[in-house]
Amino acid sequence: MAKPGHGYPQVMPRAADLMHARVITVPRHWSVDRALACARASGAVVVAADAKTGTRVADLERAAAWGLGRMPWTATGGAEVAAVSGAADEIAVRRLLRGGASMVLVREGGRVVGAIEASPRPHGSLTSRLERLHGAPGEATLWLLRTAGKLGEAQGHTAYAAGGFVRDLLLGRAAEQIADIDLVIEGDGIAFGRRLAEEMGGHLVVHRAFGTASLEGGATPDGTRVGRVDIAMARRERYIRPGALPEVSPAGIDSDLGRRDFSANAMAVSLSPSAWGRLLDPFGGAGGAASSPPGRRFRASARSGPRGGGVSRPFRAASPCRARARHGRGRAVACARAPAWMGRLQAVGRLVSRHRTEPGAPRFGPSFLALGAGRPNHCR
Repeated sequence: MAKPGHGYPQVMPRAADLMHARVITVPRHWSVDRALACARASGAVVVAADAKTGTRVADLERAAAWGLGRMPWTATGGAEVAAVSGAADEIAVRRLLRGGASMVLVREGGRVVGAIEASPRPHGSLTSRLERLHGAPGEATLWLLRTAGKLGEAQGHTAYAAGGFVRDLLLGRAAEQIADIDLVIEGDGIAFGRRLAEEMGGHLVVHRAFGTASLEGGATPDGTRVGRVDIAMARRERYIRPGALPEVSPAGIDSDLGRRDFSANAMAVSLSPSAWGRLLDPFGGAGGAASSPPGRRFRASARSGPRGGGVSRPFRAASPCRARARHGRGRAVACARAPAWMGRLQAVGRLVSRHRTEPGAPRFGPSFLALGAGRPNHCR
């Protein structure tokens, strides 16, 4: 029993108590292959150049698999990361992770001695936000989502709304401001799309190679038009070479979210009646979307964007420019930063026009490469 007026010591874990020591420091100029071989030999899971630059060994393994083993490891996987001293308290570490850091390096003096990685985030619920979709557009959207969940469950699949819809819902945008809805199905997305088209009407366009479909012109039973609905099989993507079109294969929703560009877009909400409104947010996008200033909502997710998937999809390096211009930073600021993002991937970017020769595939030629070389006027 506590004694009145008696002081008790408070135990506050330090960063040194929370870290793991499976970190190896290598020179910045080392190639991906060399840094990866050294990490594997030492059993490290994190590679660092100093107290500001580091990456996970898994990212280096991905870069090596894409044939980028000869490039400097800092050009493919290295990124600025947060760092604290070993004496920093747990609260300081938590604030950094809460602010979006995927890991925090721990230093003693100028030497990196360990790393603290973010834990999986607990699931939340967006049920109350979904139920606040009012007016004809909101009621139509809610009908669509509930119908999608019931149809998916009837087919033995789980249906999710993902990406921009979830982000915009967290930002409190009205239903009429949400242009289209992305549905992700843990199962046969095309079969689900056909069943949804039977329910809603409209015109369904199927892209069989990618397991996706688009439905336009659908309507609710009372005749209210519903915007475009994009339907995709939950998938993982494999790139034979940087800039090539992906080979897709079925996967779970976690893998699907992990391939997306930004944490604010790597969220999904379950539509199944048994788990209605359950939020999946593996990269902490909800905290950034709901509370961060506009320019900080779009940090790269753990495995995608300019720090990850941008190597296999170099054109994604333009995403920060588009996102920041659209969501509040202003075109001038966004475009001024684009050359820095794309310049790191300039060599990879040259492969896009060469390999994306399939009919209908996006082409990125001189304008893309000029932007990477430092000509922001192409953003205008």
